[in-house]
Amino acid sequence: MPRLFAIADLHLSFARPKPMDVFGEAWDHHPEHIAAAWRERVGAEDVVLVAGDISWAMRLDGALADLRWIDELPGRKVLIRGNHDYWWESLGKLRALPLPSLHFLQYDVVRFGDLAIGGTRLWDLPEVLWPQERSPMPDDVRRGHRPTADQDRKLVDRELNRLEMSLRRLPDDVVHRVAMLHYPPVSGDGRGSRASAAMTQHRIDLCVYGHLHSLGRMPRAGADCVLDGTRYVLVAGDHLGFQPRELLRFEG
Repeated sequence: MPRLFAIADLHLSFARPKPMDVFGEAWDHHPEHIAAAWRERVGAEDVVLVAGDISWAMRLDGALADLRWIDELPGRKVLIRGNHDYWWESLGKLRALPLPSLHFLQYDVVRFGDLAIGGTRLWDLPEVLWPQERSPMPDDVRRGHRPTADQDRKLVDRELNRLEMSLRRLPDDVVHRVAMLHYPPVSGDGRGSRASAAMTQHRIDLCVYGHLHSLGRMPRAGADCVLDGTRYVLVAGDHLGFQPRELLRFEG
């Protein structure tokens, strides 16, 4: 029976290597750790959700080496965009890439047998509160792409609409209804949000998300919780020790 795994925040940079060990010893040679754990755990028929912040590249041609690296790993993969995935272009261009094991999810649905996955990137929701931590992001990127307050509000509204659009498309006849986000939909104390209300409305069994970095302090308190029948799981790479996490088994 195939298994569902998830991991986020790979932060790959094979075309233009970017040292990541400045964020702690856990990040030293982290792609090698990911690949070793992935090959040990994941089989050809398994599905791996990759919940954003996949590549540091700014353009699609710069991300190809990172995407090929993921494609060559075992299993079928579903990818969504993270806040640092500036290389992400139109779905037409992404789905035309000769990367047969990759499925790009952009506020629509991907199905494998009795498992269906919907989702979107989401954004920083004002009602979702976590302690502030340093992000593995260079200062030039942070300065160049920090939205204004008005842009933030528009992004929140757009992403919530996209989440609703995706979850509405989940078929009724599947057993496992899964949502994949990049940003967290719940607070560190387990409180919900407009995003988690959508999960409840659409009977989501499991929601995975990334974005929150443990930076060597693992596990992160409050990262996993159950709210109104939906299980929420943080799958940021450093939080998982750079090992894809097995979440469920499915038919298909």
